[in-house]
Amino acid sequence: MGKYNIKKLPKGFRFLLSLKEIKEIENHADLKFTNVTYGSLANSKIFNDESFFQSSFRGFSIQGLKKGSIWEFSLLQKGFRDELLPEIYEIDIKKMIKEKVKDYLSKVYYSKETDCYNNPQLWCLISIIQNKADVSWTESK
Repeated sequence: MGKYNIKKLPKGFRFLLSLKEIKEIENHADLKFTNVTYGSLANSKIFNDESFFQSSFRGFSIQGLKKGSIWEFSLLQKGFRDELLPEIYEIDIKKMIKEKVKDYLSKVYYSKETDCYNNPQLWCLISIIQNKADVSWTESK
Protein backbone atom coordinates (compact mmCIF):
# COMPACT_ATOMS: atom_id res chain seq x y z
CA MET A 1 0.00 0.00 0.00
CA GLY A 2 1.18 3.49 -0.74
CA LYS A 3 0.59 6.52 1.44
CA TYR A 4 -2.37 6.61 3.76
CA ASN A 5 -3.99 9.38 5.72
CA ILE A 6 -6.20 8.31 8.61
CA LYS A 7 -8.47 10.71 10.48
CA LYS A 8 -9.87 10.05 13.91
CA LEU A 9 -13.66 9.96 14.13
CA PRO A 10 -15.93 10.75 17.08
CA LYS A 11 -17.11 7.86 19.25
CA GLY A 12 -19.90 5.86 17.60
CA PHE A 13 -18.62 6.47 14.07
CA ARG A 14 -16.35 4.38 11.86
CA PHE A 15 -15.06 3.69 8.37
CA LEU A 16 -16.35 0.87 6.18
CA LEU A 17 -13.00 -0.78 5.47
CA SER A 18 -10.14 -1.31 7.90
CA LEU A 19 -6.51 -1.15 6.75
CA LYS A 20 -6.40 -4.95 6.96
CA GLU A 21 -9.45 -5.24 4.69
CA ILE A 22 -7.96 -2.76 2.22
CA LYS A 23 -4.81 -4.89 2.08
CA GLU A 24 -7.00 -7.96 1.45
CA ILE A 25 -8.69 -6.12 -1.43
CA GLU A 26 -5.28 -5.16 -2.82
CA ASN A 27 -4.14 -8.79 -2.65
CA HIS A 28 -7.42 -10.04 -4.13
CA ALA A 29 -7.21 -7.53 -7.02
CA ASP A 30 -3.42 -7.96 -7.35
CA LEU A 31 -2.60 -4.24 -7.05
CA LYS A 32 -1.48 -1.62 -4.56
CA PHE A 33 -3.38 1.62 -4.06
CA THR A 34 -1.02 4.59 -4.37
CA ASN A 35 -3.06 6.53 -1.79
CA VAL A 36 -5.56 5.46 0.83
CA THR A 37 -7.37 8.38 2.43
CA TYR A 38 -9.67 8.21 5.39
CA GLY A 39 -11.67 11.41 5.14
CA SER A 40 -13.72 13.17 7.75
CA LEU A 41 -17.27 12.43 8.81
CA ALA A 42 -19.66 12.17 5.85
CA ASN A 43 -22.85 10.79 7.35
CA SER A 44 -24.30 11.39 10.80
CA LYS A 45 -27.78 10.02 10.03
CA ILE A 46 -29.19 7.33 12.30
CA PHE A 47 -30.67 3.94 11.41
CA ASN A 48 -34.43 4.37 11.00
CA ASP A 49 -36.23 1.06 11.47
CA GLU A 50 -39.61 2.60 10.56
CA SER A 51 -38.52 3.97 7.18
CA PHE A 52 -38.49 2.22 3.78
CA PHE A 53 -34.84 3.31 3.42
CA GLN A 54 -33.53 2.39 6.86
CA SER A 55 -30.02 3.60 6.13
CA SER A 56 -27.95 4.79 3.22
CA PHE A 57 -24.39 6.03 2.96
CA ARG A 58 -21.49 6.23 0.53
CA GLY A 59 -19.00 3.56 1.56
CA PHE A 60 -15.95 4.59 -0.46
CA SER A 61 -14.72 5.68 -3.85
CA ILE A 62 -11.84 4.58 -6.03
CA GLN A 63 -10.19 6.93 -8.49
CA GLY A 64 -7.82 5.89 -11.24
CA LEU A 65 -5.32 7.98 -13.13
CA LYS A 66 -3.52 6.81 -16.24
CA LYS A 67 0.06 8.02 -16.48
CA GLY A 68 1.40 6.87 -19.82
CA SER A 69 0.80 3.13 -19.78
CA ILE A 70 0.69 2.88 -15.98
CA TRP A 71 -2.46 3.04 -13.84
CA GLU A 72 -2.49 4.51 -10.34
CA PHE A 73 -5.50 4.00 -8.08
CA SER A 74 -6.49 5.81 -4.89
CA LEU A 75 -9.14 4.84 -2.36
CA LEU A 76 -11.12 7.37 -0.31
CA GLN A 77 -13.58 6.57 2.43
CA LYS A 78 -15.39 8.79 4.90
CA GLY A 79 -16.86 8.05 8.29
CA PHE A 80 -20.43 7.08 9.10
CA ARG A 81 -22.45 6.28 12.21
CA ASP A 82 -21.88 2.68 13.43
CA GLU A 83 -25.55 1.76 13.41
CA LEU A 84 -26.00 2.50 9.68
CA LEU A 85 -24.46 -0.88 8.87
CA PRO A 86 -25.78 -3.58 11.22
CA GLU A 87 -23.40 -6.52 11.74
CA ILE A 88 -25.76 -9.04 10.15
CA TYR A 89 -25.17 -7.43 6.73
CA GLU A 90 -21.52 -6.53 7.00
CA ILE A 91 -19.84 -9.82 5.98
CA ASP A 92 -21.93 -10.24 2.82
CA ILE A 93 -21.51 -6.60 1.84
CA LYS A 94 -17.73 -6.74 2.22
CA LYS A 95 -17.61 -9.94 0.14
CA MET A 96 -19.54 -8.17 -2.65
CA ILE A 97 -17.20 -5.18 -2.38
CA LYS A 98 -14.06 -7.32 -2.80
CA GLU A 99 -15.44 -9.01 -5.91
CA LYS A 100 -16.69 -5.78 -7.48
CA VAL A 101 -13.41 -3.92 -6.89
CA LYS A 102 -11.41 -6.81 -8.35
CA ASP A 103 -13.71 -7.02 -11.41
CA TYR A 104 -13.71 -3.24 -11.88
CA LEU A 105 -9.94 -2.90 -11.68
CA SER A 106 -9.46 -5.87 -14.02
CA LYS A 107 -11.85 -4.24 -16.47
CA VAL A 108 -9.92 -0.96 -16.36
CA TYR A 109 -6.58 -2.75 -16.78
CA TYR A 110 -7.47 -5.30 -19.45
CA SER A 111 -10.70 -4.50 -21.29
CA LYS A 112 -10.68 -2.82 -24.69
CA GLU A 113 -13.89 -1.13 -23.54
CA THR A 114 -11.80 0.99 -21.17
CA ASP A 115 -9.01 1.94 -23.58
CA CYS A 116 -10.35 5.51 -23.69
CA TYR A 117 -10.43 5.87 -19.89
CA ASN A 118 -7.99 8.36 -18.39
CA ASN A 119 -9.52 9.01 -14.98
CA PRO A 120 -12.06 6.28 -14.10
CA GLN A 121 -13.94 6.40 -10.81
CA LEU A 122 -16.04 3.91 -8.88
CA TRP A 123 -18.41 4.89 -6.05
CA CYS A 124 -20.02 2.49 -3.60
CA LEU A 125 -23.40 3.31 -2.05
CA ILE A 126 -24.66 1.04 0.73
CA SER A 127 -28.32 0.97 1.69
CA ILE A 128 -30.50 -1.05 4.01
CA ILE A 129 -33.98 -1.16 2.49
CA GLN A 130 -36.76 -3.03 4.29
CA ASN A 131 -34.22 -5.14 6.21
CA LYS A 132 -32.25 -6.10 3.08
CA ALA A 133 -28.76 -4.91 2.26
CA ASP A 134 -28.13 -3.33 -1.13
CA VAL A 135 -24.85 -2.20 -2.65
CA SER A 136 -25.12 0.18 -5.62
CA TRP A 137 -22.24 1.18 -7.85
CA THR A 138 -21.61 4.23 -9.98
CA GLU A 139 -18.81 4.22 -12.54
CA SER A 140 -17.45 7.08 -14.60
CA LYS A 141 -14.73 7.47 -17.18
